[in-house]
Parts: sequence; structure tokens; C-alpha cells
Amino acid sequence: MYYQQPPPASSPVGHDNRSLSAPSAPPADDSDPPSLYPLLSPTMPGGGGSFLYPRTNQQQQHMPYAASPGGITGPPVSIPMHPPQSTPPMNQQMPLSPVYSQSFSYQQQQRGSFTGSMPPPSPVTTNQSFHQQQPQQQRASFNGGLAPPNPNLISGRTASGNGSLLQGGYGPVDPTLSIPVTPLQNHPAAIPSSVVELRFRCKGLKKSDFLSESDPFLVVYLQEDARSWREIGRTETVVNTADPTFTKAFHIDFFFEEVQRLRIEVFDRDSPSNKLSDHDFLGCVELTMGQLMSSKGQSMLLSLLQKEKGRHVYGISGHVVISAEEVSTCSDMINVQFAGEKLDNKDGWFGASDPFLNIYRIKDENADPASPSSWVHVWKSETIMDNLNPRWRMATLSVQLLCNGNLSRMLKFECMDWENSGRHQLIGVCTMTAAELVSGEKQRVDLINRERQLKKGKRYKNSGVLKLLHVECFKQHTFAEFLRGGCEISLIVGIDYTASNGAASDPQSLHYIGGSYTGQGNDYQAAISATGAILEPYDADRKFPTYGFGGMVNGYVNHCFPLTFDPTQPEVEGVRGILQAYANSFQMVQLHGPTYFAPLIRQAATIATHFSNPAAQPSMSDMNLKYFVLLIITDGAIMDMQATIDEIVQASFLPMSIVIVGVGNADFSAMDTLDGDGKLLMDSRRRVAARDIVQFVPFNQFRNNPARLAKETLAEIPMQLVQHFKARGIKPHAPLERMGTDTLINSAMQGMNGNHVSVNQDRASFAGSQV
Repeated sequence: MYYQQPPPASSPVGHDNRSLSAPSAPPADDSDPPSLYPLLSPTMPGGGGSFLYPRTNQQQQHMPYAASPGGITGPPVSIPMHPPQSTPPMNQQMPLSPVYSQSFSYQQQQRGSFTGSMPPPSPVTTNQSFHQQQPQQQRASFNGGLAPPNPNLISGRTASGNGSLLQGGYGPVDPTLSIPVTPLQNHPAAIPSSVVELRFRCKGLKKSDFLSESDPFLVVYLQEDARSWREIGRTETVVNTADPTFTKAFHIDFFFEEVQRLRIEVFDRDSPSNKLSDHDFLGCVELTMGQLMSSKGQSMLLSLLQKEKGRHVYGISGHVVISAEEVSTCSDMINVQFAGEKLDNKDGWFGASDPFLNIYRIKDENADPASPSSWVHVWKSETIMDNLNPRWRMATLSVQLLCNGNLSRMLKFECMDWENSGRHQLIGVCTMTAAELVSGEKQRVDLINRERQLKKGKRYKNSGVLKLLHVECFKQHTFAEFLRGGCEISLIVGIDYTASNGAASDPQSLHYIGGSYTGQGNDYQAAISATGAILEPYDADRKFPTYGFGGMVNGYVNHCFPLTFDPTQPEVEGVRGILQAYANSFQMVQLHGPTYFAPLIRQAATIATHFSNPAAQPSMSDMNLKYFVLLIITDGAIMDMQATIDEIVQASFLPMSIVIVGVGNADFSAMDTLDGDGKLLMDSRRRVAARDIVQFVPFNQFRNNPARLAKETLAEIPMQLVQHFKARGIKPHAPLERMGTDTLINSAMQGMNGNHVSVNQDRASFAGSQV
């Protein structure tokens, strides 16, 4: 539930009544995180209130809001709005915690800095959670056969700028909506969020042998695309037991931005044969890595499903407990600095080479090093112009990124001469293992250019030397650690209701629904479904604030109105609730314009501020950490660029990221300004953003691949989440304890008794007790 205290009676009123007084002084100790200023919100006498709606002629009026059909009204209340503050930024040194280090330089190395100026976000109305009385369910259909699962039998999972606000009601949520998700094929250069170890145990397995208990083993599959599954491996066989604990574990690359579906099949071994058809099938379960990683203690108990007489029968075959634990090397980081010495000159008599350095890792230990396709690019240095003895800046790399957590993995260092034409010239190459790099074993390595070596023969020595100046290893909290400690990720949605989309009744409109909100739908629905399917498991209550902007409601243009049309209840239940509210909204909203982002970002920032520093608020010390993702779907160029940049800079200090999806064929070139890859945004008061929090993705590039769209939009979220909490000095909470198997069984059975599980001839819902 989101709640902010109402302002004191002396709070200024009046539209855009900006406070000119200086905020409270920041803490004297620069090592402390920046202070967070209290929020103000309008009072809501009698359940009503009034908000200010800017007219197109720039006149402002007070208009009572409508809470529902025949809505309630109250006395006028206006919202004070605060501009970005001019408080100078504070530089906060971020110390490292080295595990071991080897240094070859006496120069003092900078460990990183954090700009911590924190102005208050503009206040908004009190927000409260909307509890839709709809039971949550998890559904999956299974193939009970012995062959690899048939993906055609699998169904989707369900679970149930001017600062103006206007909000109303919507109909019941459809509990049967399935979200279509196409599994993503592995991208060759994709970097996992983490590598996790999966372990399994079972309880109460069905006895398939008349005179003895079963001899169970597991087979684990990973769905690779819509039509194929890959067997990851099989456990050992545990003889004569209904409650096996399997020793063999499986390592899985966890990609936060993908829907990774696992299937576990349990068999009773009847012979030494490796053919599954020679053994008794006991049952199977399916789940996603997102469900597992977001569950309590990252452990789940699931009841096996077995197909009997054409029906999927729940609970008669026993249970399987699946536990995930991050591989320890995933938290290792390295600081490393390189230099070049006497590099070959590629620019002739009147110049010198412009060198930069690339690092590649080999895909696997069996790959052919001579093949370019065997190498994955992991890092590129800056270019140093006209210098044959360059010293590149210190780089901070994760061991996971560098070598996929395997220190025996071979690395290739490629020194190139930069050319304006883009046809960069090779200076030389060298190789070493990740272990040799981390240990500092090789401080000087010859760079070899094979072409020059063949040409010069015995006279060739090298094309320069790569020098390792500094290497240091240290531990860093990881994305998986924050999830394991209960950190939630919540989605906030903003939808463009400007006239350039076209009338929703027009089949050519970007908002055309065709009378139904189910299925793939229009581009807005597809973007919501693809992104929401990834994020939904990471929010415990699955209640998502959903807003529109640029539309006309009750005759007034509004740049941030919830699709519930109720100012006290901006949240909807799950992804299907977002789709339902969106489909119903056109009865209340007339498309208008212009396109302003700033009020929407300001509203999301206000929500995020409530969760920005739990440690500083005693009443919040025990609450879970929370991180927000604002999804903005728009069809055109924004008209308040500077105001939007100002709000993004302010939001960069809060636990939130912004994802912008551009639909249609408009010119989105201005979005590159907001997506500050390579440099940080600066606001109108010359305050620099704390970090890059914006990702822009053009929908048309991924129209036929929703999984790829989700990957492009969400791939940076784990890194941005860790960056924020690290800069704030916020550590993951202690890992949530896992309950014992008996407790889990009881919990699952209570769920069955509470009618949380339904069984019919077509599909079966499985009880997913989260540990």
C-alpha cells in the first residue's frame, strides 16, 4: 500500500504554486546518503478532492474528480509542486571490500564516486492499494508421457505536464486471461543475470513397485523455444525410497529478462536402460525461473501431476522441492588496468596509432580458438589518440561477465588502431586464462600480429606489449542476493492517449482493440504483456499502478490519470488487470495531446520515494526492499523534453528505472537523448544524474518476437537495481529462511483445502508453495 501523510495546514495551495524557499540543509557528513524530503499530498475530505487540469489555452481550473459512476466530489484542493532543487551534489566515496589484490602501481586508484544530491519529488494525492477480490491461481498443462514435453500442451500462466490527476472505476478482472509468451532463443552474446545451482528432493512419491518403494530419478528440461525442449540432465537414482534427496545439482544461467520455463519429470527406474520409455513415469511439474527466483528463500514445493485415464490428476504422485542458490563466483568483481608499450604505428610517418583494447572470452573449453565465432566480446576500452604507449582507464568487471564464472576460461586481448572509417586495424593479439589475469601472474604479454609475423619471419619479435598495471578482486552484492533477501520489483505503466494514435474504433489505430482485450491485441497490449509477464512474479501482491497521459477526461486534458479513474486506488490486479483497465478506458477518455512525460515520471518517482531508504525510517526497517520499473508506451515525440530530463535526473536517485517503448512509425530519434548510454543526463540546473535509468526500445523492431522485446527492455534492470542500492549503501536483507519439507507439504495441502487448486479434464492448476 502506498500512503503519504497529508500536508500541514500551512502548506501552500494553488496550481503550480512552487516553493521558492531553500530545502532543509543536507547532512553535514558527506558519507551519509542524501536526505529524503517529506512528501506533501492534498487532503481528501469526505473521500473526495479536487485536482487541477490544464486547459489547452493554459488557463487553470479546479475540477472535482469522479471516483466512480455518479462519483463523489469534495472541496477544491490543489497540489503544490516543487522544482528541482539547487542543492549542490555531494561526492560520496564508495569503498571496496577487497578479498585479495595484487597491485603493480603505486598510483592511488579512484574507487568510484556517487553524486548524492536529493531534491524532493513533487507531491501527489494519497495512494492506497486496490484489493481486487479475485483468487490468485497458477495454471499449467502437462504432457504425462515419457518423451520430452509437448509445448503445444502448455498454456500461459496466470496469477491472479502539469501534475494533474483524474481517476474512476472499471469492471471485474477476467481471471482466465492467458498471457502469450514466446520463449527467447539464446543470444550468443547474452550475459546472464546470475548463474544458479538447482537442487531437488521429493516427498511422498507414489509406489509403483508392488513389493518395494520406488527407485526414483529426475530429468530436467529447459524450454528453448515454442516447439523444443532441451534436456539439461538427469539426477542419480536413489534406491528404494519415497523421499529421495538427490545429490546431483544443475547449473542454470538465469536471465531476468527472459521467460525461462523448466520441466521436471520423475521416473521410477526399472532397468539400467537410458530410454525413458523403459521406466515408470511418476509425474511432472513445470515452473519458470522467475517464479523460483522470486519465491521465499528461492525454494518452491510443487505437487507432481500424473496423467491418468485422460485426466491430469493432482497430488497422488507426491511432491518435488526445487531450491536455487547463486553460484558463489557470481559476486566476484575485479578492478583491472592495462597499458600498452611500444605498439606498432599504423598511421605512417606523420601520425601515431589510436589504440583501444577489446577483451573476448571463449564460448566453451571445446571451442576452436581459431574460429571468430568461438569468441564472445565482453569489454572495450576507450580510444587513446596518437599514442604508442597508452594507459587505459581502470575498468571494473564482474567475473560472471568476464569468464562466465569459470576462471579456467581462455581470454583474448585484441589491441586495435581506431580509424574514422570504422575499418579499425589490428595491432596485435594475446591470450591468457581468467585465472592468470586475476592472479596477476602475467604482467607483460607480447601482442602478436600473425600477418606481420609471417611477413617478417625470424626478424619479428612482437607488435608491442600489453602490460597489466593493476588487478584487484572484491565481492559485490548481486541481483540474486537482493531477490533472495525479499527485494520486490514492481511495475508502473503509463499509456499514451494522444490523438496521433488514431481513434480506438479505427482498425488502423494503434489503439484498435477490435472488441476484445485477449490474445496478442494491438502494439500497446503486446508491449504490456511481454514486459508484464517477466515482472509480475517479482511483486508479492501483483498490484500495479496504471496511468494514462495526453488524454481528455471530463472535458479537460490530463497528463497523468490512473486508468481506475479513482484517485485513491491507482492500482490494478496483475497484468490482466492492466489490460482490462486499458480496454475499458476508452469509454472515459478522449484522445487529445500533447505528449508530456514529466508529470507521469514525477508521479512514479513519488511512489518510489516512499521506498527509497527504509533504513532511515524506523517504521520501515522490517519492510522488504522494493524497486520500480516505469513502463511508458508512446507513439510520438515528446513535447516537454527539458522538463522530462529534469524529472529523470531527479528519479535517478530513487529505486526506479524507466523503460520507454515506441509504437508506430513516428520519428523517435529524440529518445536517444533520454537513453543516456555512454553518458549521464544533466538537468536544467546542471545537476548530473546519479546513474543511467532509461532504456528506449522501438516496438517495430520486435513486433514478431515479444520475448526479444522483453529482453531488450528489461536486460539492464538487474544492473540498475544493484547500482542504486550500492550507491545508497543498502545491503540485501538476510536470506529468507526455507521451511522444512513437512511444513511445505502442510502448506500445500492447506492451499488445496482452501480451494486454491482446481482440477478438471482439460487442465490442472498446481499448488506452488513458496518457501
